[in-house]
Amino acid sequence: MRGVKNISIEIPSLAENIRIIESFIDNAKEKYQLDDDIYGNIMIAVTEAVNNAIRHGNKGNSQRMSLFQLSLEDGLIKFKIQDEGEGFNFHQLPDLLRRRIFQNREAGAFF
Repeated sequence: MRGVKNISIEIPSLAENIRIIESFIDNAKEKYQLDDDIYGNIMIAVTEAVNNAIRHGNKGNSQRMSLFQLSLEDGLIKFKIQDEGEGFNFHQLPDLLRRRIFQNREAGAFF
């Protein structure tokens, strides 16, 4: 995985389009020879993040798009998922919820 590679996919916000992202991750596993454990963690984290973008960010509005980006650089794989929703300020969440996200890795959050 030498050099920089960026791949982007933009999909309408429909739940069934998560299959497109799953297929993309399957192809990346083969192409970049990802370990099965890493692949499984990536699949769970990314599909949950895309699902959240579709359901919560874009409110299931198929007119809104969800963007999936994969970057490979110097042996690191980075994923970015964007939606067209309003977003929220993490610092305005109640303290208890912020702690819960970090302590339990809930809400599809992997930091």
